[in-house]
Amino acid sequence: MRADRDTGRLADYLPRSSGRATLHLTDPDVTPDCDAGLLLCDLDMPESDGFGVIENLRSDRRWRDVPVVGLTRRDKPGDHAQIKTAGFANYLHKPREPEIFVSQVERLLPARLRRPQPLSS
Repeated sequence: MRADRDTGRLADYLPRSSGRATLHLTDPDVTPDCDAGLLLCDLDMPESDGFGVIENLRSDRRWRDVPVVGLTRRDKPGDHAQIKTAGFANYLHKPREPEIFVSQVERLLPARLRRPQPLSS
């Protein structure tokens, strides 16, 4: 599946800026035992949509408990409810600035995978 230009740019930026590994579900190394802390899924892919992807993930017991966050440009009334009802843990609007994206993803990671925050003085 091909991601749109913005999603591809975000996917490229994330590992460079945060040192985190990113994998595509189509990669052979991606299995439920790879300890994925979070899956990001574009809701509006050119050849598919995230709602079909989440349905497949939630029907597979191996992926059922991994949180999935939808990426979208959608902003109509009812979109949030539709996304949550479909089984997404949360969703993010596709930001124009990749730096914003990295901080948003960091906050959504399970606590065991978050980077320690510096102590404020």
